[in-house]
Amino acid sequence: MSEPERVASLEYETTVSARGIAPANAVVEQIDGTQCRLRTVVLFDVGETIEFSLRSRGRGEVIVRGTVAAYEIKVHRFVYVMRLDRMSASEIAALRKVIDALDALDRFAEADVTELPPAAIEDLIRTCARIPVDFAITFRTPAVDFKPAKAVDLSRSGLLMSCDEVLAPGAPLEVRFTLPGRKAKEVTFAARVVTRQEPRKGSFLYGLAVTHIDDQERGLLDGYVNAARPS
Repeated sequence: MSEPERVASLEYETTVSARGIAPANAVVEQIDGTQCRLRTVVLFDVGETIEFSLRSRGRGEVIVRGTVAAYEIKVHRFVYVMRLDRMSASEIAALRKVIDALDALDRFAEADVTELPPAAIEDLIRTCARIPVDFAITFRTPAVDFKPAKAVDLSRSGLLMSCDEVLAPGAPLEVRFTLPGRKAKEVTFAARVVTRQEPRKGSFLYGLAVTHIDDQERGLLDGYVNAARPS
């Protein structure tokens, strides 16, 4: 029985849960048909059963279950090796589809920022309606934990971010913020830096393009942008 090929760096955001422990945010780094590597701030014991889901638009959802085989501590996070429960042929096929879709999305995002000329990137950003905003956000990179920043404008495809950090074009980010309003909702998505403007009053301006966002949070973002657009 063939299994999905291992993904070098998936970086998929999900929630992981175990019996008696509230679901916690986690990032799946690698996965194949027999084991998985993920990181989270929650401590699980070796031998404990945990589970999480993988989703991709158009490819469905797969629930992944298994036991903690080993873990190590890295910068206030626990990195786990998880031994997966035995999967049926149909479950392996479903997992392969989701992994392939997520991997293709990541390759597409990398091609966007490294191969397109600057003029084409700017045209791509302009194709989505933007609204001016002014609210706090946080972001992190694979090497640096969350840092404060500010959103300057927002669209369904990304945002313009003001911050003091020096980021290279193409850098991957995780972005989090709470949409203003009476029914405040938190939005989290993966993005990449596509443009950078030199410091203005001590801060850089970065154009960020969304590379991965859950369907529910995409709906929140679309609803906020559409409601704020001039009629």
